[in-house]
Amino acid sequence: MVRQDIVAGLKNALDRGYSFEGAKQSLLNAGYSAEDVEEAGNYINAGSVLPMHETRRIKNPSDSIVPSKTMQHPEQQMRESRGPGFFSRNWKIILLLGILFVLIILFVLVFLFRETISAWFL
Repeated sequence: MVRQDIVAGLKNALDRGYSFEGAKQSLLNAGYSAEDVEEAGNYINAGSVLPMHETRRIKNPSDSIVPSKTMQHPEQQMRESRGPGFFSRNWKIILLLGILFVLIILFVLVFLFRETISAWFL
């Protein structure tokens, strides 16, 4: 008799992008018997089209089938997928533009008050 928990684990792994062999190996590593995993694999293989799943590969082979994170809100997923924020990516440019702005202001002030400043040195 096919164990439905193993079938569910294999389907979950395939939906998450694991290869069929990688999903079976993960279940074997989790302690399920080879016979039960093979039987569940044959059950899935007989009832579905696996070539679609075979082309997708595991991102990190040490990942387990069970998700380690809780589900996130879509906005949080979008924020994380965009990577670091604008300021953390461009802090050098922002700093240099700030310094340039201060130097321009100093130049304008020196130009406007050149007589007063030259009187200090005479």
